[in-house]
Amino acid sequence: MHIVADVTKCSQPWKLDDEYIVLSVLTDGAISCGATILGKQSHKFTPQGVTAIIMLAESHISIHTWPENGSYAFDAYTCGDMDCEYAFNKIFTSLGSGDVSKHVLHRSL
Repeated sequence: MHIVADVTKCSQPWKLDDEYIVLSVLTDGAISCGATILGKQSHKFTPQGVTAIIMLAESHISIHTWPENGSYAFDAYTCGDMDCEYAFNKIFTSLGSGDVSKHVLHRSL
């Protein structure tokens, strides 16, 4: 499964500028759906914004944030029994819900 989502109008945009929070939320999302974490990487931009990726045995979960707009782009590509949709919902709720445009692709690879 591959989920690509754009989230706007976040109710807690300050979280999107905190590298620790963003990485923690992605980590919790990965763990909550049974993924195997292989590594984590993040970067805090100046003056604002965070990019983070969780490398998984099942593939990856990533996020790019624009706190000044209260928005972020989310991407999760997984294989096996991992519930990618559950991870997205947990992350979406943790970062402050907003408007979402989400596409779910069912890969055959």
